[in-house]
Amino acid sequence: MNSLVGMIIPDGMNQFFSALALQTQRQLANMGIPMVVLNSDNSPDNEIQGVDLLLKKMNVEGIIFVSVGDNEEVYHQLRESNIPIVIVDREIPETENCDFVISNNKVGIIEAVKYLVTLGHKKLGILKGLQNTDPGRIRYKAFLEAMDECELKHDPRLEFDGEFDFLSGTKAAEEIYNLSKGKRPTAVISCNDFMAFGLLQGLARLEINVPNDISIIGVDDIPLCEWSNPKLTTIRQDTTQIAIWAAKYLVSRIAGECSDTPRLEWVEPRLIKRESVKIFGNKI
Repeated sequence: MNSLVGMIIPDGMNQFFSALALQTQRQLANMGIPMVVLNSDNSPDNEIQGVDLLLKKMNVEGIIFVSVGDNEEVYHQLRESNIPIVIVDREIPETENCDFVISNNKVGIIEAVKYLVTLGHKKLGILKGLQNTDPGRIRYKAFLEAMDECELKHDPRLEFDGEFDFLSGTKAAEEIYNLSKGKRPTAVISCNDFMAFGLLQGLARLEINVPNDISIIGVDDIPLCEWSNPKLTTIRQDTTQIAIWAAKYLVSRIAGECSDTPRLEWVEPRLIKRESVKIFGNKI
């Protein structure tokens, strides 16, 4: 098979997406299939132009797509393309000839909340991601669900808006600093690692120690988690498994080995415990 396929990712600067693209490229290369990667730079317009480029200029035989967020125009493009599509970490309704590979965001966040509770934390905060994306919405909803399940009171003042970028973390650090000490969270779940690094840096600048004053958990487990100070506890999204399934599904569709009925593969996350979380108070 000598098919050229394309992949569109939302943010090439984010190590999660760059690692995912690299792993997918390797999987397809092992099958003798070249892949071109386009970065939409978090722009819905760039997504539309990227899909148009792949379809009309490069004549790709399949696309692996990771969306910036809700973008009905690009969803319409993909539905009308009549070529095999694999959507990663998102779901698009009413789409045929398309498969989905999704990390189980809900399970990961619930595990993180319960882990913090076992360590004695009760005042939990969340640094949210973009709410026009499936990961942002699902992670936030899972956090609220886990808080209810653990019978913890949720304080809206401990919700911090974020856009999955570093600056969102530094802004959240300032918001935490501006709370009186008795009102601050003892732990924060950041809905991706980039924001967690911004939070780490911002808190350090404001002389709030992690993990002695506040514990932090991220999401993704990008390589920098091993190099931050402290090393970041995080929910690992398995980019290798996501890439394996995305490549497998796309190739089988190109080869005509499956029906138009969409397939869905859930990839389970794993909590990676490092140095940014500690026991709260006298909890043993």
